[in-house]
Amino acid sequence: MNDKGNEVNNILFNSFVKYIEEYKKGASSSDSINPWRYDPIYNLQKYNPPGIS
Repeated sequence: MNDKGNEVNNILFNSFVKYIEEYKKGASSSDSINPWRYDPIYNLQKYNPPGIS
């Protein structure tokens, strides 16, 4: 399946890329990102850890 240009994929990916470097600072074991795509069966939710707004 070709997801290039998929609007949902673009929104999620752009947000993900924006914060990945910051995330990797706290989780150095996550040194690579495997290819992925949005799938309708995913349950996407915003997670706000305690103390972070």
